[in-house]
Amino acid sequence: VTVNLRYPIENSDGIKALRSLCPGEETIVSFVLENVGAEPLGGFNVDAHKSPRRIALRYFYLRSRKYDLPADGAHCYTHTDFEEGMEIDLVTNPMLFDVPEIAPGDTHDSKARLSLGKDTPLYSRMALVMDVFIQSLTVPK
Repeated sequence: VTVNLRYPIENSDGIKALRSLCPGEETIVSFVLENVGAEPLGGFNVDAHKSPRRIALRYFYLRSRKYDLPADGAHCYTHTDFEEGMEIDLVTNPMLFDVPEIAPGDTHDSKARLSLGKDTPLYSRMALVMDVFIQSLTVPK
């Protein structure tokens, strides 16, 4: 008997965005989440504090000697409303963004706008990390 164990949500297409930007330029960072499980995922209801199984995204700036972009050199905005989108603090206070409900076999397109400041030094390097959190299942008693 073969048993396949895997996460119920996956990103098989990778992350799409421009890999090189000049100071003052921006790009849309997008990736597709697919529900490969048999149950609905996401759709957390803040007021009711419930969902089938909560899915949340977190964006943050990876800090290391390899990446030398100043902390204020890049700006990232929410994936829901790019014109009036809320800026995400990539350094000190990464936030969780809930993913809407995804039915089994369906997908959700996640997007964020990443921009560099006009004073960003040329040839700077940065890494934008996006975590996908999946709510733990309760253990049957």
